[in-house]
Amino acid sequence: MGSITLQNVSKTFGEVSVIPSIDLQINDGEFAVFVGPSGCGKSTLLRLIAGVFPATSGKVEISGNIVPLLGLGAGVNLDFVAADNINLLLRISGRKPTPAILEEIWAFTELEERMQRLPLRMFSSGMLMRVLFATATAFPADILLLDEWLSVVDENFSAKAER
Repeated sequence: MGSITLQNVSKTFGEVSVIPSIDLQINDGEFAVFVGPSGCGKSTLLRLIAGVFPATSGKVEISGNIVPLLGLGAGVNLDFVAADNINLLLRISGRKPTPAILEEIWAFTELEERMQRLPLRMFSSGMLMRVLFATATAFPADILLLDEWLSVVDENFSAKAER
């Protein structure tokens, strides 16, 4: 079970107020979508919730474990092959990369098996997203933070990822 509570939270960078003040409550089982023009603070808000950025003021309370998917390529080495990156990401998240888990993750990507042996720098943004999304969601999370991830994949994979 997960929940997010923001009470009078603000975030500034230098003298620029990115998030002037926000109150927000998202309870277990609820979805929230943040919509607005580029530069309005959506990504900053997600990074604040994930703990990447500290709040300048206010109170942030998170209940449950978070899986943040906040940018393509975050936490990967683009010169490593796909399989090595999956192993690395699993270990960073405290998971043991067993052959069964690795097979399940790769099957979810719907990419050809030979692609596992290519460096991620050779992947399109959609292919990279498939690998990172499949790895990050291989284990249950209470809170999943997505920042424009599904905009780089085809319609079929996007529907599969939503399920």
